[in-house]
Amino acid sequence: MNIIVAGRFETQDQANDALAALNAAGFSQQDSTTFFVNPRGQHAQFPIGGDQDEDASATQADNGAVTGAVAGGAAGVAAAAAASLAIPAVGPAIALGIVAVGAYTGSLAGTLSKLGKPDPEAHLDEDPPSHGRKGGMLVAVHAMTAEAETLAVEVLERHGAKDIERTRGEWKDGDWKDFDPVEEPQKVDADRPAYDPHRRIA
Repeated sequence: MNIIVAGRFETQDQANDALAALNAAGFSQQDSTTFFVNPRGQHAQFPIGGDQDEDASATQADNGAVTGAVAGGAAGVAAAAAASLAIPAVGPAIALGIVAVGAYTGSLAGTLSKLGKPDPEAHLDEDPPSHGRKGGMLVAVHAMTAEAETLAVEVLERHGAKDIERTRGEWKDGDWKDFDPVEEPQKVDADRPAYDPHRRIA
């Protein structure tokens, strides 16, 4: 496995500038690359698309559906009873239909009322679940030595990279072969010595 250092940039121009700086610092084109990473949830990891089992804002939708169905069904029963008293011709089938429409309408309303609301049982002081890297232009560097690793981090920091990470992976033919967009980045320590723009890898 190879040591890989990477950083995220907001624009293609920023990524290209950082890549040029890495090349000027002594990293070859075979040991540095840049590519676009889709935003979280858009990595097509599942057959129907996406990369998350559920939407965090929809966790209470099932509860809302049940509550709404019960309330809507009750309202439907009341409406059916009122209709049968007012209109003697209303038969059991029509009354049952009124109840079903009430339950369905209540279920839909209950579901919609819960979408976008967090789980009340969740602890507010807990970190949200990890869903991988943020979207943007990623610049990745194959660091063959500890010195090269340190320099790569310094160059990326100097050019404004965010979420700078260090990991082990497969680097081959100038590309990070086993890159996983939903893997949480292993961020590097931010406390580093001052950057020297004239320093190059040995």
